[in-house]
Amino acid sequence: KQWYQRRVRDVFFNYRGYVCDYGFSSNIWTLLSAGRLIIVQCIPMSGIAVTTMILLYQLCEAYREAKRSGTYISWEDVATVLFTSSTYFITALPSTAYS
Repeated sequence: KQWYQRRVRDVFFNYRGYVCDYGFSSNIWTLLSAGRLIIVQCIPMSGIAVTTMILLYQLCEAYREAKRSGTYISWEDVATVLFTSSTYFITALPSTAYS
């Protein structure tokens, strides 16, 4: 250790660069990081996946109902819904992968 570095329990101070870092040496941090993973990443990503599937299911139902009644749904409408739902789902993936 240098004179400008000091460690107090799980907190590491570096007075040269005025940096404070956390050591996480306690076993409780393992449990907390698993809980954070579930709360911060898994639940929102599951919500995004479920809403995307519901949106696509509703699109299929609307298409079947329109076909049964003799009308049609324009392909522009279908493409808009598909692109919107897939873009929303794909843009949420990197935040989950890199966290």
